[in-house]
Amino acid sequence: MPRIPQLALTQAKDNLSGPASPLKSLSREIESADLRFSNDSVLYFKQKKLWEQGIGSEVDFTNRQAAYDQSTNSLGLAKLRLANTRESLQSQLQQEKNNLSSALNSKKDFTITSKQAVKIYLISKEEGELVLPQEPIGTMGDANDYIIEMSVDEMDIVKLNPGLLTLITLDAYKSEVFEGTVVKVYPQKDLRTQTFRVEAIFKTPPPQLYSGLSGQANIVIQQKENVLSIPRSYLSTGNQVKVDSGIVTVTIGLQSLDRVEILSGLSADMVIHKPEVVK
Repeated sequence: MPRIPQLALTQAKDNLSGPASPLKSLSREIESADLRFSNDSVLYFKQKKLWEQGIGSEVDFTNRQAAYDQSTNSLGLAKLRLANTRESLQSQLQQEKNNLSSALNSKKDFTITSKQAVKIYLISKEEGELVLPQEPIGTMGDANDYIIEMSVDEMDIVKLNPGLLTLITLDAYKSEVFEGTVVKVYPQKDLRTQTFRVEAIFKTPPPQLYSGLSGQANIVIQQKENVLSIPRSYLSTGNQVKVDSGIVTVTIGLQSLDRVEILSGLSADMVIHKPEVVK
């Protein structure tokens, strides 16, 4: 399990200067070794002076000298262990400080902020769940302004420009038509759908909107008054329409998603019939 940088730093500080620091036990070892060294030093030099005067045995002198040498080495080793341990703990403390600083900097890189107030529409990750690079974790956007995304056939895209009036019907508001304005026409065709993306915004949005609502939109590229039009579903291949007397060929003009302008071939008093569906 990875270590938490803040806890690791606290532990490193305790190891260096806390009540349970190993430096304290090493310092006590030095005190004990220094006491033995002082005692063995006094006895050794006293025995040496006697030996130089021809007093005492060689065995006693040799034993005192060996004890003195051992005490000297023990004291030196204890001081070396203390110095090495202190250096190691100081290095570990500095490393944990660096780790904490690096973790705080990394946290800034993974903290999502916005320059303006937004609405959170979706959070796709749970707290503690792993997030991979380039993986979306949620959806956010403006709380009030919505963008209308439309897919336009390549046959019609050349007729569009920003600023055109758009008439929008939403499945959630079936009986109402809302006006919008084209704000952007994307020049790249979506090869998957073979359509172009066009964006518009509402002039007066519906009272309640949700991201992802579906509907239809008509972009007004030209306006005419007193025109004859029929539903597109009544127009057959080859611009033919079925009437009481048979099949007639018509000349069409402006088109929308559901209506077609008739320039010639029909009159307003003629009854038209929906083509039969071949099963």
